[in-house]
Amino acid sequence: MGDQPALQEQGLSGDTPVSEILDSQRSAAQDGRDPPALSPKERKVRWNHSQMGRWVEAVEWSSNIKFLPPGCMLEFPVLFERAWGYDRLFTFDVDCTPETHAYIQEFYRRNCSATPSVTSALSLCMKMEYNLKSEWLRLGVDVNPDEVALSQDIFEHSLILLTKGTTLSATTSYAAACIAKEAELVLEWLRRCPNIDELKLSTRIRQHALNLMIGEAAGGPVIDMMIHSALVGITKEAEFLCKLMNERYDNPFSPNEIAQCREIREFALDVMMHKLDEYAAAARSAAENGKEPYAVWKRSLIATIERGDPTWGADKNYDAWNDDCEMKLIDRWRIKGSHKRKSDKWV
Repeated sequence: MGDQPALQEQGLSGDTPVSEILDSQRSAAQDGRDPPALSPKERKVRWNHSQMGRWVEAVEWSSNIKFLPPGCMLEFPVLFERAWGYDRLFTFDVDCTPETHAYIQEFYRRNCSATPSVTSALSLCMKMEYNLKSEWLRLGVDVNPDEVALSQDIFEHSLILLTKGTTLSATTSYAAACIAKEAELVLEWLRRCPNIDELKLSTRIRQHALNLMIGEAAGGPVIDMMIHSALVGITKEAEFLCKLMNERYDNPFSPNEIAQCREIREFALDVMMHKLDEYAAAARSAAENGKEPYAVWKRSLIATIERGDPTWGADKNYDAWNDDCEMKLIDRWRIKGSHKRKSDKWV
């Protein structure tokens, strides 16, 4: 995140900006003296970073599958990059914090910088719907009439948009690409063991993406950013599932992988269908809160910690604080245990 402007925050480090704290600690380290003790709020940030670091290390050690990290991991960009990254959408709390809003901006920057060609996306959309109807006929599947009607609507509206001759929005491109990939996923399920829940979810996604293509309303840059991020997130998960099925044609899939992809796609669909206004309001608030002195100070502190500055805080003070917390827990347990032992005694 880089160095943030050194802002003063009363009660966090007295009246001392973060940059001056670092200078003081470097000087103390060179002189062989212990750095200044951490304030309670500094300890809390460092403690949270330590706990999240242990979570990341445990997952990296125990599994090749990436698990969705806790939401508070967003506070620590370097750890979040290790734990999850920005290639796949993260299921965040829509009532977002400044960190969440920053995450969506970064996800959008990394994944939505090049809008798909609208002509290519619509053409692929038509092709996949045609292939889907052909597969239904080949397999003799008893298809719900609503599903047949949806596929026909997608094909016809894509053709109309292609021949319209007017400039189409980026939302149309992302929606068409999303529909095409979901149709491909449906084909993969049909060719293997159909998963009814997955087929229903794909139908809902394709229906909503079609609604965006033919009836989109001006929502402003914040809402557009969220819609595009959600559509790209869904497309990536559908592509990931298709890849899994092609790589493991004869092998069972991990339930965790399927459930995770489903969770992300359901989350993105829910945000687009029901929570765009809520997200927009929360994002505006998060942008304002992110400029508050405490938020800027905290980002600066976390950036310093994640850079691995060897002089940040006194390790023995930090360890003593951890030991003190642990002893308080042990003492609390002893008190409870002594009460229990007394109550268990025979009278």
